[in-house]
Amino acid sequence: MSIFDIVTSLTASELFGAELSLTSQPDWKKVLECAHEQGVVAICYEAVKRLPTELQPDFEVMLRWDVSAEEVKSSFEGRRKVKEHLRDLFSSIGERMLLLKGETLAGHYPHPEMRECGDIDIMLPEGYEKGNSLIESRGIEVNYSNSKHSVFIYEGEEVELHDPIPHPSYNRNDYLTECLVAESLDDAVLRPDGCWELPPVVMAVHAMNHIALHLYMGEKVPLKMLADIALLLKAHPEVQKEWRPALDRTGLTKFSRTVLGAMDALFSTTFSGSTGNDRFIKLYVRQEGTKLSRILAKYRYLPRRPQEAFREMVAKLTRVIRHRLPL
Repeated sequence: MSIFDIVTSLTASELFGAELSLTSQPDWKKVLECAHEQGVVAICYEAVKRLPTELQPDFEVMLRWDVSAEEVKSSFEGRRKVKEHLRDLFSSIGERMLLLKGETLAGHYPHPEMRECGDIDIMLPEGYEKGNSLIESRGIEVNYSNSKHSVFIYEGEEVELHDPIPHPSYNRNDYLTECLVAESLDDAVLRPDGCWELPPVVMAVHAMNHIALHLYMGEKVPLKMLADIALLLKAHPEVQKEWRPALDRTGLTKFSRTVLGAMDALFSTTFSGSTGNDRFIKLYVRQEGTKLSRILAKYRYLPRRPQEAFREMVAKLTRVIRHRLPL
């Protein structure tokens, strides 16, 4: 088994109960490095601890893995406290706080604290400007360089406050997904922690669009992102019966089939009924091949109309030429 295959097998075993077939000692240092790269270090550690003693890493690697897993869990606890403080802060001005992306997807994991996450994504459905002003009134600098969300550091954690108004200047699928989110805000679900989250169908489409956005940006699609959607669908089996209109509307139907197939191939799940897409996994999950091959191949998978793909490739080529021209 390759290093990547071992990490995938450990992840699938811990999250989906797949059989873990490991018969000899791998290079555990490289396995640990790959688990970090794929965003599943704490998840894999739980599976490693269940291996027979003779197959487990040596003391040094196990200690490094334990420290890494504890850092993931500690980070989760830090974000939990910040979320509670922000929830109470915005509630003081009559604003409900909606959680987005990782903080809501973590709830579908067997142990939410095992999911790695870098920042906290939130939305105030009725008070984007008011929320930013409140943060600034407390002497905290707010960065407005991204038109989709502001960024600030609160009690040591990076927070992205998303604007609920859709942005037509972005690509069509992203804009249509934002429209879907905006229209679903009245149907947001109240969480046990007093925050709110998107309805399951909208959350699933939003997560699928986030993967498409990573592909467009030329970034890796880590196992963590695929596990997010797989666990969401496992927790809410009704989503696959209800999400087709939302996928059609956002243009993500075909792309979702590719992603579901990749999930099935990697995790031994049965969401798509197909064997997955080996080339998609090779290029964008494993990150094999050249950068040029990934750039050219992405339009085979991205939900783009021909004219959109042409405009994006011309814009990319123009940026490359400008970057290489002497001043």
